[in-house]
Amino acid sequence: MTNGSNGAQKEAPLLPKDYREWEPQHILSAPSSKMPKQLNIGDWNFKQITAALSRRLEPSLLGTKKKGGAELLFIPWYLACDILDKYAPGWSYDVEVIPMADRVVVKATIEIVARDRTVRRSSTGQETLKQMGNDGVLKLSQDGQPKEHAYGDPITNAEGMALRRAGSKFGLGRYLYYK
Repeated sequence: MTNGSNGAQKEAPLLPKDYREWEPQHILSAPSSKMPKQLNIGDWNFKQITAALSRRLEPSLLGTKKKGGAELLFIPWYLACDILDKYAPGWSYDVEVIPMADRVVVKATIEIVARDRTVRRSSTGQETLKQMGNDGVLKLSQDGQPKEHAYGDPITNAEGMALRRAGSKFGLGRYLYYK
């Protein structure tokens, strides 16, 4: 959000549905003659990159999932990568997998190269190895065996969570974490 002329908070414009075609000058108030259609590494300083990444997304781009009776919105991992590709060209990330007895923890570190500096930020994601109910009790199949995850595997799910959380430390989708 930004302050209006009267000091009141106003919403920043949304990244449109076809964000890949959206030219960067629509995000920041820089003259279009100074903004390249395709950004290159080092074209923007860190403040410009985080301002672009901090924009709200068009709601139709978001995924939803149920958790504890509530429907949560999230940015799919591949969309997070597309947005980072567009507004933070040359970004990179690495992951560290930390296995535990009943779950896996993945630490993702994103590095963004800006004109004025290079910044690395990390976060973690975790996933149980077998499906757990909202009450924390292991879900069992009809034959009494622990249920596998319905979608994705634990490491992939934890990596997606860690990537989204690390991206939020640069502003990407951070607004989704506020209640």
